[in-house]
Formats: sequence, structure tokens, C-alpha cells
Amino acid sequence: LEHDDLVGAPGLAVVAVDRAAGRAHLRMFAPDVGVTEDPATGSAAVALGVFLVDRGVLPGDGTSELVIDQGAEIARPSRLELGVRAEGGAAVSTSVRGGVAAVARGELLALPG
Repeated sequence: LEHDDLVGAPGLAVVAVDRAAGRAHLRMFAPDVGVTEDPATGSAAVALGVFLVDRGVLPGDGTSELVIDQGAEIARPSRLELGVRAEGGAAVSTSVRGGVAAVARGELLALPG
């Protein structure tokens, strides 16, 4: 993808799901807000869980778990663990967790007047 392909779009998530293995591979792009490609996107993972229940990819009743791999293409591999609880064909709760590694540190200071 090139930046011009996404102009005007808030972002783009591309995903491949292997239901049998309980895994997904996700890529998330949002260049118009300064994120060329995100190595780990919790908000996209949660939205993906809701979407997959809605589309019948994940069961419409009960609890499902999905391991989401992301970031390998930009040399920042990550793994998120998604949990989705569904009732009556709709997601009613989601959770996402994963570890992080610090890659930068900074401090914000208030400027006078």
C-alpha cells in the first residue's frame, strides 16, 4: 500500500483468520494520523472480535479466544490475546491483553503562559 491509497480514510486494517488454530494475522495502517503501520493495535483487535462474531466467524454464543499476531512486517512483532463473549449472535464483552517492550522514553513539559 502507498500513502496515496489511504488518503481520506481514517485507517485500514487487513486481517487473515485461521479459525481452526484460533489465530489471526493483523496489519493496521493509519497514515493520515501519523501511523504508517502500527505493530500492535488493541483497539483494532477489540473491534475485530466484535466484527467476527457479527459475521459468524466466531460463535454467536459463549466465549472465544483468538491470538493476534501483528508487526512482523515492520520488524516489531507483537502478539495480542483477544477474548470475546457473545450472546444471541452479538458480542457483549471483549478484552485484549499483551506484553510490550519500551522502544522510546520522553517527557512532556507544560510551556509557560
